[in-house]
Amino acid sequence: MKTMIYTLQLSSVRENEYYPLSDSNYNFAKNLILGIRKILDKNELRIIALFPSQLNKLDEKDVIEFLSNISVEFKKLPITTCVFGTRFDFSYNLARNLVEDCDPDFIFENNPVHVRAWKTIIDDLKTFGQMPKDREIKLITYFHWLDSPLYPKVPKEISYWLRQAEGVITADYVMFNSFYAMEQIVESFEKTILKSYFDIFRLSKKFFKIPPSFDKNILKKEISPEKDNGIIFNHRLSSLPYYKENFNNLVNMLVEFNYIHGFYPRVYFTNPSRKSIPDLPFKADFVELNEDAYHYLLGSYNVGIAPNFFINSYGMWSIATMEAGIFENAVILPYKFGYIEMAKNEYKGFFNNLSEAYQLFEKCILDIEFREQLVREFLETISEFESINVAKNFLRIINLK
Repeated sequence: MKTMIYTLQLSSVRENEYYPLSDSNYNFAKNLILGIRKILDKNELRIIALFPSQLNKLDEKDVIEFLSNISVEFKKLPITTCVFGTRFDFSYNLARNLVEDCDPDFIFENNPVHVRAWKTIIDDLKTFGQMPKDREIKLITYFHWLDSPLYPKVPKEISYWLRQAEGVITADYVMFNSFYAMEQIVESFEKTILKSYFDIFRLSKKFFKIPPSFDKNILKKEISPEKDNGIIFNHRLSSLPYYKENFNNLVNMLVEFNYIHGFYPRVYFTNPSRKSIPDLPFKADFVELNEDAYHYLLGSYNVGIAPNFFINSYGMWSIATMEAGIFENAVILPYKFGYIEMAKNEYKGFFNNLSEAYQLFEKCILDIEFREQLVREFLETISEFESINVAKNFLRIINLK
């Protein structure tokens, strides 16, 4: 039997508590682990999932129940509830004790910033005799997002780039949600001082694409045979510039649509980060939903259009977009970044600029047949992202199947 420690990277936090059920990274972990469990049972692979100790109690109850049902162990570690602080907050002693107690074969660290710390623990245990020098522990890391000088995510004074680069250099397997993200890393090494020290093309031999996935069982939920032209905006409301731009693009297009056609379609904001509700020139629904209610809304008659206006975000992927598309909403998204990999090149819902985006947006609201065409085209590639298929590829990469 092999053992894997799986550490999450959560960012949905408010009032000093984490809310994993509204966190896309938990969604990623949940579906990947579920897919793994469909292939390897607990006697073949022991999985220990690490969570922050400050979980919201209701979310924690659901998380523990889910993990228990698929024979995954649940452990908590105390870390800061500052979203940016979590990128660096690491307890050497607690993590070392965990490695000694669990004797893992794999450590899957979803935050590349922490990979070097895990490697230090392993090296120390070997150096001081607590672990055989030939004991092999493979380090896996995953890029949910990148923060390099070429593709900044946060202001440069709090950049994570050098720690993320350490993760690339140190890990045995470096995984990405898209080929576009791999290209970002290669370019960021090639065009910074790191080029003088590291051969990124040699490092790239350990790069692999593992896209976010979905559990096929959610498709058993009822989907309305006819959908209205309501809009589901299931992206975060955030102070980060690219989130604000995505939100503002939607608002501007709705205002323009109303100016031309004299009405606003119904808009639903899921607001997973529970940010304060902004003033809007139109009526909208801001809903806070559990997973079942969220899926019900996505599949309901009330919504039929899912816009993604992250035009300047260097976006690597959008789990929210994929979820909306699975529930047969007409998805429109930029023909750029990692979003290109979410559908076939000829998908009619791609746009190149804001002018094209508005034309698609307007046509989706007014033309039900066009919406249905986009749904059919988007669903043509969906099996690629089913959890068991993604998990098979993951296990093949790390030589467990």
